[in-house]
Amino acid sequence: MMTRTGSVSKALSALHKDVGSVTTLDSAESLPLVRPATTTVYTAFDGDDFYFTSAMAEHASSHDRIAINPEACLGYKSAVDSLILKKNVLLFDVSLLEKADELWVYTRQSPMSPDWTRLAEGVIIEIIWYIRRCHDRRITPRLSFVDMNAVSIGLDPDPVPVDISLNRLLKDVKSDAPEAWSVVSEYRDGGAKPVAVPIYALQDAKNSFWVREWLINEGYAPIVPTLAFESSAPSRLTVLAEGWVWALHNADVVVEFSQMNGNRSHLLDYLRMLCTSHGIKTKQVDWTRVRAPKAIQGADWPITSSERALLADTAASQPTEREALA
Repeated sequence: MMTRTGSVSKALSALHKDVGSVTTLDSAESLPLVRPATTTVYTAFDGDDFYFTSAMAEHASSHDRIAINPEACLGYKSAVDSLILKKNVLLFDVSLLEKADELWVYTRQSPMSPDWTRLAEGVIIEIIWYIRRCHDRRITPRLSFVDMNAVSIGLDPDPVPVDISLNRLLKDVKSDAPEAWSVVSEYRDGGAKPVAVPIYALQDAKNSFWVREWLINEGYAPIVPTLAFESSAPSRLTVLAEGWVWALHNADVVVEFSQMNGNRSHLLDYLRMLCTSHGIKTKQVDWTRVRAPKAIQGADWPITSSERALLADTAASQPTEREALA
């Protein structure tokens, strides 16, 4: 079975070919061999620092981590529109956190003696969830604080580990934020939401927002790779490749979308092959289910006859929907 390095390198090579690179997908000599990040970190933050969410994700990536950024995965507006209550949104947040190895809190609080009353309530809930999960699994928590002041002005601070036991958390939080503790207990009674990851052609990434919103409405915590894994050039495609491969190996549900139009997608071909070779079952869903505009409007969407012909040719070459999510 192919190693994680080989899988990410193949995915990256497919991406290069899709965007017009001369890289040959099946040539071992030309594969852009990479040593992918394998540790995932959930980036927690105060909503007042929303503007810097992409900077947090890039900061984590620069420290060789795969960033699980709740804004990039859920989208604040999509999540609130679909889930209405903040408590519901936070349940989806901690469902994503469930997949993370580490928790980094981007904050202006001191890691030595955090003032729990000054941390955002969502961050407190995420910390409680993570520490209790680690305690239940008998693993050492890897909780760190990152200086938000430094990140906000473009610096690259090292994460500072925070040594906190469940007993200390009980003592500190139950007195300062008892409601947060009860919310986490309520979440744990109901269980985390399953995490869903879609595969699709890079050319169809413009439909990512519709896919994400549909998955949320279906009750899944979504990781839509072209939204969830972003970075600045030149690492953008590498971050996407390693994130997509990691997500497929850790998903509870994988949803497959046929290519809507455009040249053959080497990425989609490879992701299908990856799922097959690793025994990852996929559920094929038609683009009309997510109400992607081009799929819904069909022949009314294109303006020119040549574009209409291209759309018809691509649709004819794709398989019909085999299985839809209930």
